[in-house]
Amino acid sequence: MRRLGPPCEEARLAREAAEPGRGGAAGYTIYHVVAVLAGAARSPVGRPAIERSLGLGEASARTLLRRLRVLGLLKPAGRSGHEATELGRRVAGLLGVIRVARLPRSPEGLSLGGPIAVLYTCLLSPPKGLTDVYRVRDYLVVESCKTSIVGGVAGGRVFFPGLPPDLEEAAAAAAGALGHADDLGEGLIVIAPDSCADKAFSAMVKMIDDACGNTERPPT
Repeated sequence: MRRLGPPCEEARLAREAAEPGRGGAAGYTIYHVVAVLAGAARSPVGRPAIERSLGLGEASARTLLRRLRVLGLLKPAGRSGHEATELGRRVAGLLGVIRVARLPRSPEGLSLGGPIAVLYTCLLSPPKGLTDVYRVRDYLVVESCKTSIVGGVAGGRVFFPGLPPDLEEAAAAAAGALGHADDLGEGLIVIAPDSCADKAFSAMVKMIDDACGNTERPPT
């Protein structure tokens, strides 16, 4: 599922910043890493602001800031907190290559409940069949985002392998929040409950990173 010109170094660094430490899970996701860097690219950010805006605990926010400094993605900005380095700004750009659209409710029949998120990237190929769908689902399950729908766009058409026609129509309507299919270009689409949008984003970054390595290592 490799595409041309993916941000390989950026995906690797974002993933590395969120890897579990000796004490277990980091307490934040790859999405949180990218979101902090995006904020720090606009203006200096501090730990209290990160805790409030992303809902992280103090320990997780401290760990996140420390790792971003060690990786050269953040630098001190005096009493104002931290600002993104040039490399950090590049990693923040992952928010542009993975687009996220949100809807207040799930289309009838999709059984996702409540608000939903539709994610799309042209850096990963659309699924050609159920085998590709299951491969993407493996990444989503690892991120604890089990309830999701995997599809793609190609040739100006949005499709979702394995869904019956009526549900595929509903899923395509949800994907319309991203824009017209002709304007999107070929790519991967994931529809998930809004509550796990950050996890679905993280799964996509991991897929990009694995594709960059040109190997099929198990998702972690």
